[in-house]
Amino acid sequence: MTTPTFVTVYRGATNQSIPNGTWTTVLFNVITTDGSSNTIYTSNNGRFTAPISGWYDIEAQITWNSAVAGALRIVQGENTMLPVFIRSTSTTSPLVSIKFRTFLGQREYLRIQARQPSGGPVNILATIDPGTLGQPGRCTSASFTLVKPSPSVTFAGF
Repeated sequence: MTTPTFVTVYRGATNQSIPNGTWTTVLFNVITTDGSSNTIYTSNNGRFTAPISGWYDIEAQITWNSAVAGALRIVQGENTMLPVFIRSTSTTSPLVSIKFRTFLGQREYLRIQARQPSGGPVNILATIDPGTLGQPGRCTSASFTLVKPSPSVTFAGF
């Protein structure tokens, strides 16, 4: 049986500024893992890297510091055209979330990116524990989980 592989990350303590009209990788700076692989998420470039080939779930949510018509996307590798999954929000809600399942080969990676068209920079808010301030918390976070490892395949001659 394969050891479970997952990582959960948060935007802790500080906000991240997202410039107007530019897809920007969300950088999470608090990392929690199952301990079997501490290299799944790299905080300086925002990459979730598959330690083994298999099917992975990636889920993310961000909270803007104001209600903007922003968007969140999941990009596989450096190809921003395909496959990509985008989730938009309206100006009535500061929260946007996204979830996607995909097959990744060993060492392939995903990134979470945000974009907003407000005319100026807008912050993605850091995570706040609701008990700290006595109010509802907010969570800018993501998780990357191995759902099913790919079996080893050996091809015989044809």
